[in-house]
Amino acid sequence: MINSFNGGINMKLKILLIILTLPLILMAQDQVESQLNDQLGSLNRKLEIERSRVNQLQAKLMSLEGKFRSLSDSLQGQISVNLELQAQNERAVNLALDQFSKKFEEQNATMDGVKSTLEKQWSQQLFIYFGALLVFLVVLVIGVKMSNKNAIEKHQKSWNEFNEYIIKR
Repeated sequence: MINSFNGGINMKLKILLIILTLPLILMAQDQVESQLNDQLGSLNRKLEIERSRVNQLQAKLMSLEGKFRSLSDSLQGQISVNLELQAQNERAVNLALDQFSKKFEEQNATMDGVKSTLEKQWSQQLFIYFGALLVFLVVLVIGVKMSNKNAIEKHQKSWNEFNEYIIKR
């Protein structure tokens, strides 16, 4: 019985001790809760600030994306215009080269024609010069022969006359 009495007192002491320490524990929890609430409020304010910054950054990002798209569209337009101009320039250069090539071929044909004409004229002139030279030489030879014949005849006539003169005397 004494044991049960001692066990009952122990239990009462334990309950009394729990009842006395319960307000202290509850006050400690209130302080911890208060600190946690303060920290939670601070974190919520920081979270709101960061959310507003994220929203501002998203707005700037969307603005920059819009500018990038417009710049990209503008550049693509300019590139298309530049490529079209380059294509037109290439076509113009190709046409000019084709015309130059045709004119060059025409000039070559003209030069070949002039060259063949000059060669024919040169051949004709050489033929005429050689023919004239041949005629001149023939005339010269005939003239020399005739002149020699006349000179010989005159010389013989003179010789004969000299001989007759000497014989008469």
